[in-house]
Amino acid sequence: MCYTYDSVGKVAGSTAIGSAVGSVVPVAGNIIGAGISVVAGVGIYFVTEVVEINGKSAVDCVKDVAATISNGIVDCAKAVWDFISF
Repeated sequence: MCYTYDSVGKVAGSTAIGSAVGSVVPVAGNIIGAGISVVAGVGIYFVTEVVEINGKSAVDCVKDVAATISNGIVDCAKAVWDFISF
């Protein structure tokens, strides 16, 4: 398993949020909140980066869908422009 800066950031970010939320109950709340958040962050990492669909991570699949949609919008706008430009 190879961690990237992005994946480490996801885990660290969720840990910081859990720690802040856990500060309602000093010390024990921080430890429990940070621990739960580490587990959640690692889970998010696995779902978004490790699990593959047709050889691509979930993040890459979403990027492909977004690119397809945006390219379709651009192509449609060009067709409309060509139609009204004479």
